[in-house]
Amino acid sequence: MMKPVLTLVPLIFFFSCKENNTKAINSDKINLKENIDEEDLPSSFNSNSTQTKNYRVNFNKSDKNDLIIIEKNTNDYTLKAQTDNKVFFTKNIDCDFIEIDTNTKNKQVFNLILGYTDQYQNTSRKIVMPVFFKNNDLFIEKLFIATLGISAKTGDEKWMQKEISEKISLKQLDLDKILSE
Repeated sequence: MMKPVLTLVPLIFFFSCKENNTKAINSDKINLKENIDEEDLPSSFNSNSTQTKNYRVNFNKSDKNDLIIIEKNTNDYTLKAQTDNKVFFTKNIDCDFIEIDTNTKNKQVFNLILGYTDQYQNTSRKIVMPVFFKNNDLFIEKLFIATLGISAKTGDEKWMQKEISEKISLKQLDLDKILSE
């Protein structure tokens, strides 16, 4: 019951001013109405729909049309790789967000970045995997894992980093097994 009284205080202030404030009052009423409407509207995201992002990459240093496709499903993401409009790789990945970095320094095709969040939607873990292409297969040689934790010495939050060297095909990668070690 206190909330409506608090939202009317700015309007009462404007009414008490002697200057011509009709435009300001009307705009405040409109802004107040828009804010209420935004809160009352249901989310426009449909849980059955998928969102897709495409990234241009160059697998063979050729002129072919090479793409990395990320599809957001209801509970996970689907990573697809295609060349000449033919999908040659598909993998479902369970994470909270996924990014592709195509500006690479070494000989990798792209960097696959997986992120995990806590209950407050703050990033709590990031995994970066440089992905290489050889013999029509995507593979990784290393994983870089950064986890947000609390320092035992200071009690402050800090990122703890871990590097795992494991040459494995991206299709055969079992993140749950690696993260549990």
